[in-house]
Amino acid sequence: MMIFIELWNPGEKWKEMSAEEQKRFISELIAKLEDLDGQGGIELMGWGSQIGVVDRKLPYELFALWQVPDEAELGRLQAGLRDAGWYDYVDQVNVAGDLLPSPTDALMQAAKRAE
Repeated sequence: MMIFIELWNPGEKWKEMSAEEQKRFISELIAKLEDLDGQGGIELMGWGSQIGVVDRKLPYELFALWQVPDEAELGRLQAGLRDAGWYDYVDQVNVAGDLLPSPTDALMQAAKRAE
């Protein structure tokens, strides 16, 4: 099982939209994402905004957390986001990887990939 984390801030194109245009875009985006959610094991676990009391806080206000079964489904999810035009409206970075039971397992996996 893999986790996919999106971190983003509203981009300039988003800021130029009216509140009504923003609402319409989000409604359309959610409809497209609902088509992905649950298919092939993709699950949207939730959306959120950062709180201010986090040590070493990243400079992104918003996030989404997904669970995906494998790299193929991760690719399908990312293609769905691209096709929906999401990246045109946000300044975003992503994190993805296998969900492992311990930090030691994660470090060992990272070391193997670096070889």
